Amino acid sequence: MAEKMLVLRNGLLSHIDENWDETKFDANTVVHVPWEEFKNGWTISGPYSFPSSDLIENKAAREKYQEEVDAAMAKVAQAERQREAKMVVERQEKHWPVTPFFVDLYSLAPRADAELVDLLKKYEYPEVERNKIFKALNIPIDGFREWQSKDGLFKTTAKFVSLDKGDAILEKPDGKRTSIELSTLREDRDYVKTQLTMKPEDRKGDAQPLN
Repeated sequence: MAEKMLVLRNGLLSHIDENWDETKFDANTVVHVPWEEFKNGWTISGPYSFPSSDLIENKAAREKYQEEVDAAMAKVAQAERQREAKMVVERQEKHWPVTPFFVDLYSLAPRADAELVDLLKKYEYPEVERNKIFKALNIPIDGFREWQSKDGLFKTTAKFVSLDKGDAILEKPDGKRTSIELSTLREDRDYVKTQLTMKPEDRKGDAQPLN
C-alpha cells in the first residue's frame, strides 16, 4: 500500500511543470491562421477550435499552419493534465496526507525502518517531508537520532559510534562524544544491535561487531 501511494503521487507529479505559467499562454494568439489561404471558406467552433488545414491548398502553408495548431493543442492538453493532477494531489494531501500516513504505518511493530528509508529514497519523496517522518519515528537523519534514558534524565541528539563494555558511545553534532549504559536507554537497544550486526560499509558510525 505504501509503495502504491508513492507510485500514484509520482505519476501525478510527473504531469506538473512548476515553471509552466498558464496565464501567459493563449492558443488563440500563438497560432497564426493564414486566412488568405482558405479559398473555400472555413468554420470555427469553441475557444480552441481552428479551421481545418485540409481547406488550405498551398502545401507549405498547410503544413506550417498544422504544426502550429498541433503544438498549441499539445500545450492546451498539458495545461489540462496539470490542472487535473494538481487537483488530485491537493485533495490527497487534504484528506489522506502521505507524511502522517507513513508515520502511522511504520510506527507499527515490527518496525521496518530500512524498508521505509529505501522507499522514500527510491521515489524521491521531498527531503523536508522525509525528515519529518524520520524525526517522528526517530530514524537517523545523516546518522543522527534522539537518544533518551528510561528515567528521562538523559536526552541527546547523536549518532552511534560503538559499544564499549555495555556503554553506548555516542557522537554529538559538534563532534564531542558521550557515553551511556545501554541498559538504561529507553528504546535504543534494538537500534544498537542492528548497527552492530550491519555490514561495515552500511553502519552510521564506526561500530564494532557485537561479541
